[in-house]
This record gives sequence, structure tokens and C-alpha cells, in this order.
Amino acid sequence: SERLDPEDLRDLLRSYQDAVAGCITRYGGHVAKYLGDGVLAYFGWPTAYEDQAERAVRAGLEAVAAVQGLSPKDVDALAARVGVATGQVVVGDLVGDSGRQEGAVAGETPNLAARLQELAEPNAVLIAETTQQVIGSTFITEPLGSVRFKGFQREIAVFRVVQERPVDSRFEAAQGDTIVPFVGRVHEFGMLSERWALSKSGQGQVVLISGEPGIGKSRLVDAFCDSLDVIDGQLIRMQCSPYLNDSAYHPIIERLARAAGFAPADPAAERLRKLEQLLGDADEELLAVIPVYAELLSISLDQRYQGLTLQPQALKELTHKTLVGRFEAIAARRPAVFILEDAHWIDPSTQEVLERLLPRTQALPELLIITHRPEWSGEWA
Repeated sequence: SERLDPEDLRDLLRSYQDAVAGCITRYGGHVAKYLGDGVLAYFGWPTAYEDQAERAVRAGLEAVAAVQGLSPKDVDALAARVGVATGQVVVGDLVGDSGRQEGAVAGETPNLAARLQELAEPNAVLIAETTQQVIGSTFITEPLGSVRFKGFQREIAVFRVVQERPVDSRFEAAQGDTIVPFVGRVHEFGMLSERWALSKSGQGQVVLISGEPGIGKSRLVDAFCDSLDVIDGQLIRMQCSPYLNDSAYHPIIERLARAAGFAPADPAAERLRKLEQLLGDADEELLAVIPVYAELLSISLDQRYQGLTLQPQALKELTHKTLVGRFEAIAARRPAVFILEDAHWIDPSTQEVLERLLPRTQALPELLIITHRPEWSGEWA
């Protein structure tokens, strides 16, 4: 505010607020108010979600990145600080002599979030222990010890969110190390085992597991995976996301990134090397397929490869053909299990790849398992 004239400062604040509000609303949050250069947001009101604490943390991480991406003139790189707290509040309009405040919250949770935000270093997202418990192992966090905040009688454990944890499924992330022994589901487990036996004999099978949230679809799949006699690379587990169901090929891209061992700090050359190693193990024609996967994973190519200059429809066709060919090649070497979880959140591009793969499954030693909620059904199902 000292270096900018009021008009430029107003434009900067507007850009900042638009960037942050976009991150909040993308994850189903509600912008309650703007407080100068601060933003107060609710997750869980007026719309409740089963994973609202996770949504708040994701929005916080993206908001920090979005603010860093702003490049105002005559100003050094901008930084933001985020505090996330979880708990019960009372929400309602406050009406008094001084005016009306709609959707005001009452409770210690917003106060705690404000204290965490004050404590945070620039570009850090801090959460309290209650949020840490709810998000499970979804994120890599760093404990910062216990802090006695002003207005709170007890010390509160504080954690800094480092990044999202790479995992094969949302169930694994949510449960962490607290998975209890698998009990029951004898009929369902037996059916999966029977279908796997048929698949190994060359009669490919497709199994759909449908059920309401929390009924145990992912736990059943997890227990089945633990019983499998497959080697590394023959169990391919992909996870659809409620946050990225408009992001083309998201489950496939995430799986490829995990299989290749990409790290957030890897430069393009290192990612290309890891991709070559991954696809080389599959005996694929690297010169032909690397440009397709590089385009899919947004990796820059070096002089050994020729970039793709296809029209969008031709590129889409080549991408689908390459991905389906990879699934077929994996199963052709030895029996394989492909798992697609939460298909009710599938993006259209992944859906098209799945629909191309289905007719080929019968002739391959592969078992394809798809989990979904009852409200979803593919036209082929």
C-alpha cells in the first residue's frame, strides 16, 4: 500500500481476490467475506460434503500457488498464508442496531483459523489437530508442535501441509494406518476370486461393484488386492476424483506419474528419463509412443523426439489407441488386474478409453474391476 497508488492497489487486490475465490469455489467452498487483503471461507456450509476438510486444505494449497502466480508491476512476488480449522459452529444472520450480517458463524473454529493464519509463514498452509485427524493420510504434513493461542485455554497441536500424498486410492489416503481386519463379504470376495481365476485362464472378466458411500466398496477391493498373486506392474489401480472430473485422463495421468516415480521438483529432463524407463520396461517402441505420453503428461521433449503436430481429433484418436494398446500389452505378458475406483466421477476422456478397452477384455488374461455409486451407470453396463 506504501509503494502503489490507490488505483493500482485496488486492481491488485481485485486480482488477488479473484484468484483466491476461484480456488475456494472450485472445491465447493463459500466466500463469506473479504477483509482487506484477507478472505474468510466456509466449507460445509451452505453445502455439506463428505470430505469438506480435505476440500478446504486443497483450496488453501491452490490459493497459495495462485497468489504466487500473480505478477503485479512494481511489486515483488506476492505471498499468502492460510489457516484451516475444523469444528462445530452456529451459522445464521446477525441482526442488530448496527446492521445485518448474513451467514455469520459463531464458535471457536473461525477464531482458531484466524490464529493459525497469523502464525503461518509466507506461502504456508497451517491446520489444527482436528483437521489433521479428519483428512487422514491424504496430505503430507509436518508437525510444528503445540501452541497456546490467545483466547484458548489449552495448547493446540499445529501442522503445516507440505503437499498431497501420492496414493493409489482415496480409501488408502483416508484410512492411513488405521485399517481394521476385513470381516464378512464372503459372497462378494468369492465372486472376485472366481472371476480372477477365469481371467488367469484367458477369459477376461469385468466386475462392477456398486454401493452407497461408506458401505465398503474400496475396503473389499483393498482386501482382494492383498490376496492377489500378481507381481509388480500387473496390478493397475486408478482413482477418479470429485475435484478433477473435468480434467481429461486424470486417473490415467495420476497412475502414470506414480508408476514413473515423478517427484514435484523433477525438471522436465528427469521426468522424460523416468518416463523412458517406465515405457522401456514395457518393451514399447519409444520413438513412437514417447511423444504421445509426453503430450499427455505435459513433458517437454528433447531433440531425440519429434513433437506431435496433429489436429485435436487426430491427437485424441492416437492417445486413445496408445493407452488401450498399453493396457493390452501389460495383460498380454501375464495376467493383470485393472481397477478403476469411483467411476461416478470419471471424466469423459477416461470414459472413452474405458469403453474402447472393454470389448478387448474378453480375449485377454485380465480382470477389470470398476467401483461406483448407484447413481452412476455406463451405457455399456
